[in-house]
Amino acid sequence: MMNRKEYIRNYQRKWIRARRTKWIMENGPCKTCGSNEDLQVDHINPNEKEFNVQYLWSRVKKIRDKELLKCQVLCSKCHLVKTKKDLSSLASGPKPQRRKYTKQQYFHALDLFYKQKISARKIASMLQIPRGTVSVWMYRDDYSDWIKEYNSEIA
Repeated sequence: MMNRKEYIRNYQRKWIRARRTKWIMENGPCKTCGSNEDLQVDHINPNEKEFNVQYLWSRVKKIRDKELLKCQVLCSKCHLVKTKKDLSSLASGPKPQRRKYTKQQYFHALDLFYKQKISARKIASMLQIPRGTVSVWMYRDDYSDWIKEYNSEIA
């Protein structure tokens, strides 16, 4: 007998698989060779990717559709060839600039999080900073020197 968590997990897997399969069938066959075998979703330009396709299917329709406009259907062989080509061009080309945030933005986010008890998700939306960045700021020790400075400023 399956417990509730297992039941929910299986149910979610089914509807995620159904969403993915439906989109692939509507947008297939392979854009390169025309095959209908082992179809996969590929970002046309990996530099424009906001979400990994793996996590896209459980997102709300508006976000999912926006990201899927940047995607195409490829068979596994063509996807592998394209990915190798994309990776080789990334390795040889200029490295993308990472966004840098100021201590002021960081301290502002900490104030919102610790003093006003606003969630990392809302802070990211308010400050227009990726949620992952805000989560890193709140929960990891990479910024321990800034946290010490912040704590000394508020003391």
